[in-house]
Amino acid sequence: MDTQKLFSLQNKYQAILLDNGGMRTLCNTLQEDINNKVFILDKYRENVLYIDRELRHENQEFYSYLDQRSLTKRRIIFSEYNVCIERLIYIWREQEVTEVQVKLRNSNKTLGILSILEKNPLEEDHFLVIAQAVYALCLKLHQNDLVQSLAQKCSNELIEELLQGKIKSKQELIKRGELAGWDLTVPYQLFVLRFNSKKSQEDDGKRTLYKYELEEKVTHSLHRIIRTNISTKYIIFSYDGDILLLIHYPQQSEKIKSDIQDIYQQLQNRFSDFSFSIGAGCFAQDCYQIPESYQHSVK
Repeated sequence: MDTQKLFSLQNKYQAILLDNGGMRTLCNTLQEDINNKVFILDKYRENVLYIDRELRHENQEFYSYLDQRSLTKRRIIFSEYNVCIERLIYIWREQEVTEVQVKLRNSNKTLGILSILEKNPLEEDHFLVIAQAVYALCLKLHQNDLVQSLAQKCSNELIEELLQGKIKSKQELIKRGELAGWDLTVPYQLFVLRFNSKKSQEDDGKRTLYKYELEEKVTHSLHRIIRTNISTKYIIFSYDGDILLLIHYPQQSEKIKSDIQDIYQQLQNRFSDFSFSIGAGCFAQDCYQIPESYQHSVK
């Protein structure tokens, strides 16, 4: 690839960032440049941070692919400019599927994994295109991470005061909920989730996940399960070593019991080395009932 074309690519992706373009714009541009579909996974390669619209229309099939594929081969195909690109061969439904993956990192941690479904073979020029997209996606994910950290700080303060019943004004509670991205104007069913390992740290010789890492993986899975199977307003947060889940239902119904059984079973399937217990609180018709519902669910 000549220098002029490389600068042109840099300018293209930089312009998207300067125009405040999001993940969709960056990924759509990359898809056009390499003629392959892309999606972005979390750092564990399990849950989706971004999915192309066409892949979203195949939602159930796509998530089945993520859950059921098995890795058979992997090799590095490009490693320059601090970008390492790997080609991975998966088997899914007795067919080979090729993915090209790149870690999206800032200086401290992996923020996600860019995955390219390689239906059309990538050429050498495409690797530099991918590298430019990776720089832009890393900046966007880093920016999102900073925003989420600030939002999490606001949420942590709100969680403490909400569950301890310290906020006396309903309007203040609703407004502070809005800042955290919560809708506290609707009724919720509250659940408390706890989990424990079924085996000791030395059982399989693998490094065990830290508590916060496992909690993060379970939380990501909860987001995915609810978005895929229930499609309603919900709130998830951690408190006092537990994961709290609030799901919006217009009223108490048998559907609540059915949904939580489905969530429990899917979590148990995904994390077979752990046992889960779920406590249900009383139905909270009003946000002021959430502290009472929380105490009920803990018991």
